[in-house]
Amino acid sequence: MTKANIDEKEFDLLLVLFFEKIALVAKEEYSSFMKEANSLILDKSDIPFIALALKARADGIWSDDSDFLKQNKIKIYTTKEMIDFCNL
Repeated sequence: MTKANIDEKEFDLLLVLFFEKIALVAKEEYSSFMKEANSLILDKSDIPFIALALKARADGIWSDDSDFLKQNKIKIYTTKEMIDFCNL
């Protein structure tokens, strides 16, 4: 909430909106994209996120982690961009 400069009510609304669309995905479903993801991002802990985005052909990833911005295959949306997108 601090980074996004939003209050608890706005945060709760964002959570409700996003949890309506979130699904858990088993690693086996995106493991074939791990090698490509590894070549795209330096922070090894971020590899699964890139791999899943590649597998899902996602429009992007929501993150304020600057490491994601160092690759150019997956669009990265900041919290501010997401708030603007949701018209909050």
